[in-house]
Order: sequence, then structure tokens, then C-alpha cells
Amino acid sequence: MKLFFVLTLAFGLFQLYECEDVTETYELPEDLKVDSSVMGTAKDRAALRKKIFADYDKINNPDDVDLKFGLAIIKFDVDKAKETFESDVWIRYVWSDNRLAWDSKENNITVIRASPNEVWKPDVTLYNNAEPENFSPCGESNVLIYSTGKVLWVPPCHFSSFCNLTYTQTAQGPEQTCTMKFGSWTYDGNNLKLGLYNNEHKADIRDIWENNKYKLTGNKATWVNKFYPCCEEPYPYIDFDISFRKKTEFCV
Repeated sequence: MKLFFVLTLAFGLFQLYECEDVTETYELPEDLKVDSSVMGTAKDRAALRKKIFADYDKINNPDDVDLKFGLAIIKFDVDKAKETFESDVWIRYVWSDNRLAWDSKENNITVIRASPNEVWKPDVTLYNNAEPENFSPCGESNVLIYSTGKVLWVPPCHFSSFCNLTYTQTAQGPEQTCTMKFGSWTYDGNNLKLGLYNNEHKADIRDIWENNKYKLTGNKATWVNKFYPCCEEPYPYIDFDISFRKKTEFCV
């Protein structure tokens, strides 16, 4: 009886260890912490939109673009046949466009919403995209434009990225690491300064769905300033390394 109790307790602790949730907390950048309820009236917002978009050219990029880029993983899986890492994510973009700034004291408006098709957007792309025909696999969520000229865009996306999987037939299998590599498609580092959102060297996993097949074991983001032999200018990119392994049969 005592042996049964000990084995039951051990199994319970083992299961808790193997299946525990990984939770973290992230803060909004300080320059985006404003009272978003201060929106003025519909008439005020219409007048403001008319003013800031009157001569706005969304094809022309802003001066001195300083882009902060982050990734929130909602769900992931792997396709062993195609050797791809399948992920549902929320991308986080924050940049400044001084052409969109205004004096909030004039209209009591600190932030407005707009269609992403109304503004210039950075062309950050998944370099190791396994579906090149699906170049922009993201939803058309609104952008938030702040009176300071800051723009926040958080579109939901589904990515399929190449990953060299090394599965075995063992119950747990080895740890796998898949990398998602993001960088601008047409802008070099002198024209678009790429950095990590909120200076976080990892993906946001606080809203990740519980995965019955895989346990997340590692989460790291690395900024790389790449130089090519052909060119003097840098081409920065960000690697998100996501490590995981198959859960034991006890977690099914």
C-alpha cells in the first residue's frame, strides 16, 4: 500500500513537471502607455484624419525609421513530412512616422485607429518562409496611431517556416530547435533600424495555447547585424529560436 502511494505521488509530480505551463509577463513600451480612452468626438477624429492624411504618401517611407519588432506565439506544430515549423503568432511592430503626429491638446485625442492600408508599413518578412507564394500571411488588423507619431501594428499571422527536424522513434525524442528569421525585404540597416520590441530577447509566450504533443523548452531572440561581401551597408535581422520536444505518453 505504501509503495502504491509513493508511486502514485511520484507519477503525479512527474506529470506536473512535464505538463506545467510556461508563463511570462511583458510590459507595453513606455512611450505607448497613454490614456487610449481620450479619443475626442467622431467629428474631431474626422477632422484630424483629414488633416494628417491630406498630403500623406504611404509609398514613401518616413525619415529615420526605428522599428521595434516582436513575436507572440499563440500556437505551434510541426509538419514532419514537409520539415516545417507551423506557427500562429501575433507580430508586434512599433515605429515612428512624424508625418502622422499632431498636438493632442488641440483636439483631446491621443490615439486613433486606421486601416493598415492607409499608412506606410515596414516590409519585414520571414526569410525562411516555406510558402513563398504566400508572401504576407497576416490579417489586416487596424494600426494604432499615437499623437507622437508612433505607430503600433499587431497583425495575427500564420507562418510556415523551414526547420531541420531530427525526430527519432523514442517516446520523448530529442529536443528540436526551429528558427524563424525576420528582416526587411528591401531596406538596409541605414534606412530601417531594426530592433527588438521592448528590448525583449525572446518571444512572448504568455498567451500560448496548451500543446498536447510538444513541450516548449527554449525561447530566444537574437538580433544580428549582417554584412554581405557585395555591400557596405548592414542588413539586420532577428532570429527567434524556439526549442521543444515531444511530451511523454503520460501527457497525452
